Amino acid sequence: MVFQESFDTSVIRHRDIFDTWTGSVRTVIDSVNKGHLALEYESHQQSPLTAIACRLPASDSSPEARRYELTFRPGGLQTSNSLFISYEVSSGLGFCLPRLPSRPAPNTRSGYIVRLIRHGDGANEIKWYRADEGWINELLKDTLPCNPITDIRKLNLVHDRSGWHRLTLEFDTGARPSASVRRTFDLWDPTYPPGRNRGMHVAVKGHLGGEIPSRGHIRLDRWVVEDLEEGLSIEIPPVVDPRLTPSAAGDSASSEELDSAGQAAVDRDNFADAYRFFSRSLSIRKSVRGETHPAVAASYHHLAGIFAQKDPSEAESLYLRALRILEAHHGPDHLSIADASRDLAYHYRMMDDLKRAEPHLRRSLNIRLKMLGKENPDVAADLSGLAELYEAENIMDKAEGMYLRALAIRERALGPDHPQVLASLTRIADFYHKQNVWAQQETHVIRLISLIQKIHGPAHVGMGAAYHDLGMIYFKRGQYEAAETSYAKALAIYEGSYGASHPMVGNILNNLAAMYFYQKKYRSSERTMKRGLKIMEKTYGRDSLVVAEALENLADLYRAMNQPDTARIYLQRVKAIESKNRPPATQPGSAPETRRQTR
Repeated sequence: MVFQESFDTSVIRHRDIFDTWTGSVRTVIDSVNKGHLALEYESHQQSPLTAIACRLPASDSSPEARRYELTFRPGGLQTSNSLFISYEVSSGLGFCLPRLPSRPAPNTRSGYIVRLIRHGDGANEIKWYRADEGWINELLKDTLPCNPITDIRKLNLVHDRSGWHRLTLEFDTGARPSASVRRTFDLWDPTYPPGRNRGMHVAVKGHLGGEIPSRGHIRLDRWVVEDLEEGLSIEIPPVVDPRLTPSAAGDSASSEELDSAGQAAVDRDNFADAYRFFSRSLSIRKSVRGETHPAVAASYHHLAGIFAQKDPSEAESLYLRALRILEAHHGPDHLSIADASRDLAYHYRMMDDLKRAEPHLRRSLNIRLKMLGKENPDVAADLSGLAELYEAENIMDKAEGMYLRALAIRERALGPDHPQVLASLTRIADFYHKQNVWAQQETHVIRLISLIQKIHGPAHVGMGAAYHDLGMIYFKRGQYEAAETSYAKALAIYEGSYGASHPMVGNILNNLAAMYFYQKKYRSSERTMKRGLKIMEKTYGRDSLVVAEALENLADLYRAMNQPDTARIYLQRVKAIESKNRPPATQPGSAPETRRQTR
């Protein structure tokens, strides 16, 4: 046993190794509160991390395995925020959490980071990183139990010398009587073995991009660190071809092999290895072919793809360097320049920089028109891309014209039943839906249904989406019988593909209920709303604002049925949910639109 702290005395027995941190400010913990260590926090987008840290005493031990176990009071580690657990952290480094975005920084931090994220839509995630890789390399990515999970009861982490890491988490579910869910995750990475004078942090932070402050607490009941004589009994994964490991790849591996290995790493979401492979390939090409060879531009392009989401400004710089090399080598009208311009335009589009995206996509289109002619599918791709830009800029007449031109080219060049024609029809139907132009949307949705059935068969989920959209069109027009028929077909397809509790099934039920309401078929509306409500509660949690909207719709229904007492019960639940989700300082907004058709 390295140490054990149960916080059952008024003064922490190991007070010299426990700290709390807010950003870079460290505070030594002096006392405990009723047998547990408590840390209250409020976090938002700009707030620093808040954490409890345990810095283990100096030691030269090299155990076979080290076990960390943290036990929390009921409601003691809330999962409504992003939660970070970092371990095997070298002494004196403080937090090993790099800034976002971050590229690899070898030899600056040691250890590992586990990040748990609870999303509002129920898509909970766990991600595992190595500290010296920043956020580029996800060693592991997996799902957590779907909502409702509320708090972590226990965290057990074993890290052995062979490179295996096993994390077991036990969650409260909010059920009565209290129930729990347990999940175990295994990771293999031998970079930092357990032991010596290393410690652990538990840190919390509000969701990145969140505008509403998150309030929470950590209530820690027991913290154990134990060295084990035996490691985890898990088979070691196969060794990667040593010619292409990042540490050994050199001139003996061609740049093409390195590119292939880098792309394989990207496909595994292993961006740190991809970065090293592509960087080595770039170095070889520069030394063999010179700084201005088109192959060097290809390496810059590969690297830009890695940084596109994590570091957009770095990606932009790499895309521009590649483009300048190609221009100098090929002149202004080469197809490789069209490809590079298109990629740069899509990068700017991803950054919501529409003004800079348009000229590059225009350039790509003009080169392709000149080199390939007006009837080439690549021309249609650029037209469709420009249409999306104009739609985002609310220039709808230009957007519509380019969508229709792209569709016509694809039909003539590829035939009426090609998947690219299907993609164009889908995009145009969506465009008309947003414009509330029901006649044109109906025409394209009916074509979509026919084409999806030809390509994918009658039970494909695309058929469900198309029937759902067709039902919405008929609903808006007051053609309720046709709408009900379309909704029923969509419902059958989604239930057959995903099961009766899928969120899309809940959306369709919501729309059916709204249609029954407007027809004054209140009993049918009530049955359908309640079934949809159960799905929303299971998917998003009982305290979600999505559930609050469904409850408000039910309250409106009961008022229409002259049952004010029942309506009041549902409205009380709405108010309780809103108070949990909206801090008191938030300005009250308008009430959610009732009986809203959900696409």
